[in-house]
Amino acid sequence: SFTFVAMENMLDHVQDPGAVLAEARRVLAPAGQLYVAVDTFSMLGEARFKLFSRQRFRDATFVRAHPHRFSSDDVLRIVTQAGFRVTHSETPSAFGSAVGRHFRTRLVAE
Repeated sequence: SFTFVAMENMLDHVQDPGAVLAEARRVLAPAGQLYVAVDTFSMLGEARFKLFSRQRFRDATFVRAHPHRFSSDDVLRIVTQAGFRVTHSETPSAFGSAVGRHFRTRLVAE
């Protein structure tokens, strides 16, 4: 078991983020901590990606290498669904969540 698991810019690159988080939960020692940092996107940024980038650049690496695109709320939700309690988070403002480009959401959970 481990006292600390770090996930830096990887949850949006895996096929099953829930399974990855479940494995982190399994290997963490009692009172162990999880650190997650993942690029998240605003509603406007996500709409632009779906309407333009994914259609025009579907074979580009930046599209194929990201099976998931999360909002900050999505990240908080999947981490708590995996059985973690978030103890610290850095998320965009409400304005940034709506129209910003992207943000590196960071959180610590146990």
